[in-house]
Amino acid sequence: MVKRMAADADESVIELPAEPARPDDDVVIEDIQPERDLPKRAVQNPDGTVTLPLRFARSLKVMRGGETVREERFEEVRLHRMTGADLASIASASADSQMAVAFTRATRLNPAIASKLFAKLDAADAADAGAVIGFFMGSGGRTGR
Repeated sequence: MVKRMAADADESVIELPAEPARPDDDVVIEDIQPERDLPKRAVQNPDGTVTLPLRFARSLKVMRGGETVREERFEEVRLHRMTGADLASIASASADSQMAVAFTRATRLNPAIASKLFAKLDAADAADAGAVIGFFMGSGGRTGR
């Protein structure tokens, strides 16, 4: 839309672009779904996975089969798109453990490690991991497969 302005009838017409419509504070834009967006620091990889750098790195002490204890440091987690089997596993978990099971299934880490890591995550990192999982539940990006 263009507004036409003229100082008087003898002057030429000046065309100005119309201002874009702006919703006022009472208008709700219902197609915006912030829970379906990736956290800003998350990186979507070409294979469809998402790497989430942790705000607060965590270390775990891990021992396997009588080996010496080793320390694993997690500065990021890589989350994978889930399958129907993953969803069934999450659904069959108790309500209290569904978030941890979803994290375990999405990271594809050893379940004991993933469960302990999830328990130690800062709440902001756990929430952002949940946002990535929620992103996967939407359409998400193509994996190229």
